Amino acid sequence: MSTEVKHRRGTTAQHATFTGAVGEITVDTTKNTAVVHDGVTAGGHPLAKDSGDATKVFNVEAATAADHAVSRSYGDTRYAALAGLATQVFNVEAATAADHAVSRSFGDTRYEPFGGSTGHSFTTSSLTVTNGISAGSNISISTSGSVTQVTSKSTTVTLNTLYGSITTHSASLAAGATVSFTVNNSLLAGDEVIVINTDGVTSSTANYTVKAGDIAAGSYKISIKNESASSLSQSIVLRFFILG
Repeated sequence: MSTEVKHRRGTTAQHATFTGAVGEITVDTTKNTAVVHDGVTAGGHPLAKDSGDATKVFNVEAATAADHAVSRSYGDTRYAALAGLATQVFNVEAATAADHAVSRSFGDTRYEPFGGSTGHSFTTSSLTVTNGISAGSNISISTSGSVTQVTSKSTTVTLNTLYGSITTHSASLAAGATVSFTVNNSLLAGDEVIVINTDGVTSSTANYTVKAGDIAAGSYKISIKNESASSLSQSIVLRFFILG
């Protein structure tokens, strides 16, 4: 004849006020799971079921770093690996250079590697600031380039960058004469300001007046005037920067 063993049982609410003896096992009739007691903790320690039920216990505070090294799913809830204690989650201030060497995603937000714990930087060809930039911030826009004009000083060039240099053709420019050419730039919307001048090395700054104008979506024009008293045949290096 078999022997039937029954453990003390009660609801989750009843367990909350019950402290069992060390090693005692009771049954939570609300969760339909066993509860192990240690003689100290009220409510004991409910055991997770193997069915994948969403009522599984997930004790974040007691979890170790190893526990967070893998992702887990509990019912409809997924806990992604954080590679660290959950009590730290994503502590930017305390993060090390190694922490910034990899990309991480949290919900809909993705954090890309910075390459170091200080002096965070990023590269972009289009930058939009919606809430201003705090004092002391340094922004480096890595989108420069250069191009050399061919055929003549009126030949159109293409340079799709926010700053850089344009080297003109060496065709002669008569004293007092002005020549202009078009620069195609896909980054332009038409409302920018373009700062431009000669480099003062390849050509004497005093010999030329350089202006940028006719700024439109996708292009602008540069005009060069020979301010000297004689014809000049030089390849002029122009430096420009686009603001907007």
